[in-house]
Amino acid sequence: MTTGPFRIEILEPMKNIRVVLDDNETGIGADLQWIPRSAHFPEDHQRLTPEQIGRWMIATRMNQFGFWSGELHLPDETITLDVANTYGTKDRSWGIRPVGDSVSLGAPLPPKGLKFFWAPLHWPDHVTHMACFEGDKGEVWHWDGFQLPAYPEIDQIPGIEDPDIERFVSVSHNFTWLPKTRRVSGGHISIQLQDSEPLEIEIEPMVSILMKGLGYGHPEWGHGQWKGELAIFGESWNLNQIDPLAPENIHIQEVVRVRNGVSQGVGVLEQLVVGPYPKYGFSKFFDGAI
Repeated sequence: MTTGPFRIEILEPMKNIRVVLDDNETGIGADLQWIPRSAHFPEDHQRLTPEQIGRWMIATRMNQFGFWSGELHLPDETITLDVANTYGTKDRSWGIRPVGDSVSLGAPLPPKGLKFFWAPLHWPDHVTHMACFEGDKGEVWHWDGFQLPAYPEIDQIPGIEDPDIERFVSVSHNFTWLPKTRRVSGGHISIQLQDSEPLEIEIEPMVSILMKGLGYGHPEWGHGQWKGELAIFGESWNLNQIDPLAPENIHIQEVVRVRNGVSQGVGVLEQLVVGPYPKYGFSKFFDGAI
């Protein structure tokens, strides 16, 4: 699986992979290995309609938790990833996604808001994951959530499905927001497992990542846009100077530290909050928190 200087090598199916980005004009390169910590698991199918988001989305995603090792090369720096401390997630989505060059859907629909949260979290001996889509009035269009064992040795990981996966009974959230942004500053995710007390997960953001750097919402280099047989481009931003409420900067991931009262973990909270959201005081499409 190769395109230009970028390739993915499957070292052991459903377990180890190698990701390589050879020298190129952006000055960014990598030689990384993925070491799994959990089995793979699929999210539920997500079906959102034009009446909800203005376009169809019929998709799902396969996830796995693990570690990264190797090196990231930047124009003026090389970053070595220590496998003992570099937690990560690996996911692959497929289906009908509202990305790429636009296709006419007939008469235009009024703009629609969308609220999306996606939170894979590492804990000492297990992993948890939740995702949800909500509408402008806080109505929940889709949610799912799972807990899986984390294995100390790769050979202990089930090759396909983990028989000990547990599905959440419910998920909810109560976030606080960074003023003049649509970025979560703290709060809680609440999960309910079968035959157990509700679990309150405290969220502490550490680092924000612009998803437009991966193509999400980028006005010129978005996903699925045809640029020719091979096009390579790099861009950088001063994160202290960007407008966090510009549409292309709304979609982010935050690296978060998490606590559930008895243990601590680390993970990601992805956020895409567009449109009114009365629950959290947003009344316009891109107004910021007070």
